[in-house]
Amino acid sequence: MRSRIGLTIAVIAVLVGLAVAIFGVISVRQPPATEETIELPEAEPPAPGETISELQDLTIEGGEVTKKDADGNIIWRLVTAGKFDHDRQTQTMQAENIQFELMRPGHQPLIVEAPKLLANYPQRTIRFSQGVRAYTADNSQSFEMPELIYQTDTGKLIAEGEVRFRYGGYEATARRLVIDSRAEEVRMSGSVRARLSDGQSIN
Repeated sequence: MRSRIGLTIAVIAVLVGLAVAIFGVISVRQPPATEETIELPEAEPPAPGETISELQDLTIEGGEVTKKDADGNIIWRLVTAGKFDHDRQTQTMQAENIQFELMRPGHQPLIVEAPKLLANYPQRTIRFSQGVRAYTADNSQSFEMPELIYQTDTGKLIAEGEVRFRYGGYEATARRLVIDSRAEEVRMSGSVRARLSDGQSIN
């Protein structure tokens, strides 16, 4: 009994440590019926004369796309070894084998790697798919999920499905992950399970 209590305390400590390492706050819970979903409302069509770069204040150079704030600081950077395919009719962009770097002042940058990318400028989303890996720049924490969506207007990274994270000698799984880069909060929910790296369950 004491051993199980000790392990339970250990996983709580791991989750708190993960929160501090990533953003400082973490919440693990079952989603209520009104939990936000990954589905997004239909966006209004772009105004006449708007271009892809004007819609998001992007700098597009060859295989690199950069988003900066009003002071010229990089918010995020998107790189592909190939090329970005733009469709000005639908205001979308596609790419393969990409790396996305999200800058977070005061914290390690978060890096996302994925085989496929679809950016929808009117909806302000970047969708990573076909097996996604995210990790901090120092590689101390990592996440794996089938698909991940970055909402450029809210600064949130949202994943649903089989989400797995690793931190030190621990790992956990959940059905949903929300990383809020502006609120500096990480939320995992839905059948959260934690275990030691050797497979021993601790919840």
